[in-house]
Amino acid sequence: MLKALVVSDEVDERLWSGAVRAYSVDLVLGAGDLPYAYLEFLANALDKPCVFVPGNHDPDLSGYTRSSGLSMKDGFPATWPGPMGGINADGQ
Repeated sequence: MLKALVVSDEVDERLWSGAVRAYSVDLVLGAGDLPYAYLEFLANALDKPCVFVPGNHDPDLSGYTRSSGLSMKDGFPATWPGPMGGINADGQ
């Protein structure tokens, strides 16, 4: 059975530490309104993939495409504002 760490809306300081490594999960799922650095930390600390949906208070990710490590916005190279390695499931 797949186990996910599901987080949204409020940062849990207990998870934003090395203590998160005690959790045995297969996936980090971000359900919006969290700092992208927090999601990135969780995925890296657990060495698991991160799937997320931006919340209404998160930076707008529309118009960004990513391919082979290159991030583009409106056809021009741009810095990806989302969590590195995260999969944006918005609209999927």
